[in-house]
Amino acid sequence: MLEQAHECTAAEAAAEECIEGDLVYKSPGYAQWIGWLDTLGVLFLFMMSNSQINTIKFGMSWHFYFMMEFIDPKNGRTLCPESELVFGSMVCVTEPLVRISFPGGVRLPPKEEAKSSGMDVGGAGDDSARVLFCCTGDIRAVPALQFEELQADRDGMKEAGRKTLHPRKAFQDMISTMGTVSKIWEEAVEYICGTSRTAKRFHLEAKIDAISQMNLNVAANLKAAWWESALLARFEPRRQIMMQFQSNIADIVDILPAVKSCVLNEDFSGKHEEFVRPLHPQLQAMVQEATALTELCLSATYEKQINEIMKSAILQSKTHIRKLQRILVKDYKNYCPKPSDDLADETIMVFSVSFTARKAADLAQRVIEWNEEDTKWRCWRGDNVLLLVKGAWEGLRNTWAPGKIFSYLSVPQQPGNFAGITIVFFLAIRMNGYVFTSYTPIMPATLALLISQYQSTAFTNNLHRLLGVLLGKVLPLLILSGLSIFDCGSKMRSAAAFLAIWLYVWVFMYMYFTSQTWSLVGCLIAGFGVYPLLTTCTSGLNTDLFNTRYCELGQITMALAVQLLVDSLLKREGPEAAADARLDRNDKENDVESQAVACLSFLSQGSEAFQTLGLTIEPLPGWAKWFRTTLKTLGTHQQDWFMFWPHTSSPKLQHQALQKALNEADTCMARARSLVTEADPKSRIAAGPQTPFKIALYRDSLDILQNCMNNLTLFLMASKTWAETLF
Repeated sequence: MLEQAHECTAAEAAAEECIEGDLVYKSPGYAQWIGWLDTLGVLFLFMMSNSQINTIKFGMSWHFYFMMEFIDPKNGRTLCPESELVFGSMVCVTEPLVRISFPGGVRLPPKEEAKSSGMDVGGAGDDSARVLFCCTGDIRAVPALQFEELQADRDGMKEAGRKTLHPRKAFQDMISTMGTVSKIWEEAVEYICGTSRTAKRFHLEAKIDAISQMNLNVAANLKAAWWESALLARFEPRRQIMMQFQSNIADIVDILPAVKSCVLNEDFSGKHEEFVRPLHPQLQAMVQEATALTELCLSATYEKQINEIMKSAILQSKTHIRKLQRILVKDYKNYCPKPSDDLADETIMVFSVSFTARKAADLAQRVIEWNEEDTKWRCWRGDNVLLLVKGAWEGLRNTWAPGKIFSYLSVPQQPGNFAGITIVFFLAIRMNGYVFTSYTPIMPATLALLISQYQSTAFTNNLHRLLGVLLGKVLPLLILSGLSIFDCGSKMRSAAAFLAIWLYVWVFMYMYFTSQTWSLVGCLIAGFGVYPLLTTCTSGLNTDLFNTRYCELGQITMALAVQLLVDSLLKREGPEAAADARLDRNDKENDVESQAVACLSFLSQGSEAFQTLGLTIEPLPGWAKWFRTTLKTLGTHQQDWFMFWPHTSSPKLQHQALQKALNEADTCMARARSLVTEADPKSRIAAGPQTPFKIALYRDSLDILQNCMNNLTLFLMASKTWAETLF
């Protein structure tokens, strides 16, 4: 080891070369502030990025581990032997980065082994070739195994137990989703055609809330599946047709919240029984036929070419659905000749059933026309390269786009996190003695894993962190003390250690997944406790181990105390203020929704309302102009509306603009709901001068906004159907 610095000796001080006790650097140009700037600069970039939160946490934590060793003046850099220098003597294969990239280090194969594999190891590229041989030898099994599995599965998904690849997982999820949708529809029709309210409506509410997340998982698996097809150097046609299937299923799932509103709001009064009794058999038959047809279409996804028997069954079911739709429309007009507020929920239910049947019929038509061997389903093989470039660009843009970096609820860029980590970074450098050792990365690296979001609950979160980390450090010591009754290397010791580690991880991971209040504590206990449990068995009392653990506990406690103090001084925005701001933003983004709902309510009044306002309905091609006129008559703000509904003669483009606005509102709604727990006054440690946040009112406001968005979804579905059939 070459020392970067050493303390000035008495001899050097006598020669007036330095002051005794000061650090004398090996390199005259050494400057510590450059290392500090590098460390804090990378920390700032991590916090400003819009990466996944776990990427940010662990990236910052490992960065401190590396940089603390790098900037420590007492550490040096091992001279790399010439035999280990490669790529023009610019890379040393024994450097820490290379050893981390290839666990266990990089073993350069001898020339004889490389030659036996057909690799030219002569000439100036000798060492480089040997490194490439070693690296490719370690990783070449991955694509080979993947290729074998894909080849074996080319002709379909015949074995239910094989579910490792994204397309298969997406397929299984779609089958599961449609099975759940089928049960939801059957139960919803039975409930809405009943005679009184029952607790069944809450069961349906829970099912509909859960199905949306299932559909998001399907979309994510399909989106991530392109690279698996790229291993075969071709673009998989099945994934393309599955993406179209998923789009249809997404429309079916998107309309379910409106069904939930009908189920929850229906009071079974007025003309309800008179209306639903004759329609009940038709609704039931249409739901069963539509869901069965959709599942039949999904089962044909992995067939290269639909056989005649399956095609005939799909075509027959599609024809039957169209017939049921016409009968349902005819009967609906007979039993409800004009719009009625009394039958509003029943009307929405009928429309939703008909829409679901329409989507099933559309899906059947796509399946009938599909042929994987047809040239129109083939793509240029370079599409895989384009997808790779596109994915890299989208990842870069989503990570560093200014609009996303400065988003209102960006977690890591809160100034308190940066200030707290920076303070403990310099404390870790300067403090030496007692439980502290200078240039130890424990304090900043641990605090980087525990960044917080809101000041009002920071004290509670810090207590949970402190409890989780301390127990994660202490409990393994107690477990190892209990295991010390067995001799090291004995079978009983091995069995007991395995059982202890397994139970330890199982208990606290179960706590993490099931507890709403103590999940963070369970995660930290499991995460910080696994490593100490895997220490080498030693006979007798290991005082060094206990001393190390005690110092770690003191340093972690100090880091959390500093973060708590910073949170208290900076007074970061609490979740109540964030919730208010998010709800206010939701209102602004939902201007388009309130206008659409107002328009729907206006339309439901019937011809009398049109005559009162002096309006006439133009033919459907001119509906956009009439729609704007209606909004103006209702006194809405056209300028706000046209932000989402631009001036264009194309209803398809108008529909896309409104769909984009709805997606943004969905994102805001999800974020607003995530603040409910944080904003609850019960989470405060002590009451302050502020007025307690009205959490019940906040929840009710979100429910009302959600109903508005559900109604807008119906509007979008209806307008989408018009655009496809009439324009």
